[in-house]
Amino acid sequence: LACARARARATPGAMAPTRVVLDVDTGADDALALLLATRCPELQVIAVTCVSGNVNVDQVLFNTLRVLDAAEAPAGLPVARGFSAPLVEPIHHCPEIHGQDGLGDLTPPVPASSRKPCQEHAVQLLRTVLQEEEKPIDVVALGPLTNIAILIRMYPELVKSKVARIVWMGGCVAAGGNTTQWGEANAAYDPEAAHILLTSGIPLLMYPWDVFLKVSYTREELQACGVADGQDAAACRTSASRLAGQLMYREMRVFGTDEAVIGDAGAVAAAVVPGATTVRDLHVAVEMQGRHTRGMTVCDLRDYVAPPDLPKEPPNCKVVVDVDAAALKRFFSRHVFGVNDGDDERPRKVARAEVRLEG
Repeated sequence: LACARARARATPGAMAPTRVVLDVDTGADDALALLLATRCPELQVIAVTCVSGNVNVDQVLFNTLRVLDAAEAPAGLPVARGFSAPLVEPIHHCPEIHGQDGLGDLTPPVPASSRKPCQEHAVQLLRTVLQEEEKPIDVVALGPLTNIAILIRMYPELVKSKVARIVWMGGCVAAGGNTTQWGEANAAYDPEAAHILLTSGIPLLMYPWDVFLKVSYTREELQACGVADGQDAAACRTSASRLAGQLMYREMRVFGTDEAVIGDAGAVAAAVVPGATTVRDLHVAVEMQGRHTRGMTVCDLRDYVAPPDLPKEPPNCKVVVDVDAAALKRFFSRHVFGVNDGDDERPRKVARAEVRLEG
């Protein structure tokens, strides 16, 4: 019943929010994205699905429910457990980055949630949501693409008719990878799933590792937003602001840096604020065989091709190649930290259309 209630239609309006499903592997970066997506009025999150990635899928589910509490998300928001392993690739996790619990092993830890996940599998929840939607919706995928790939394989016509676009934080263009020399984790943790998405023909906006690292806050910037290290809960504007601050200061401490990125939250912001991104139409393929390059997203950046060169294939993806970091940070600060500097980053409908594939 809780799941059914959360799928009730939004009140019609001239600027109705974009209805989205989030597919997450909730570690610290996904947590920031969940906080932003559920708190910005431009989006209406109608379901969340969980997949193995940063931590095991049961921990991902546990973390997701805790973060939704901090975000003060609707109690009936459907959340479902997805796949516990990739399609072919061995299981990988990264506790060195996100902590053993995936949320930075904070002290005290993020409180457990009383929310109850849906009993159905994530792919079945996605199917139900798409079937019930009157118009196509966006899917924001922030982890390995296992759930999304199986959804595409099982219900291809439903996906093509009811998914307006998929926004994926994953892959890399020219900056190299993180988990391997050329493999970004969300691609390398399940290359076959990435291949299924990239060859599906579904409109796709890719927010790669190259720009992931560009949107960051210094300690001074966080303090200017009213977010101090070790801040007492009573001094924070919201529980969302407190959790975001805890995770970002923890990142600085663990990695010995003076700044922290907003990570996956950048992909959410880029999807809502297209004017803050530079996007190129590219053909992107994922390498599945290379000994040193398995999981690499191969972006065809060539401007000129002539025989006997291998011909260019048509673009299958819109790739964010640069961002206005200040604009994305203002958007994040407004909705997560509760800071309003008077700037208006809200999208216009004509601008949003610019990040969709044509045809």
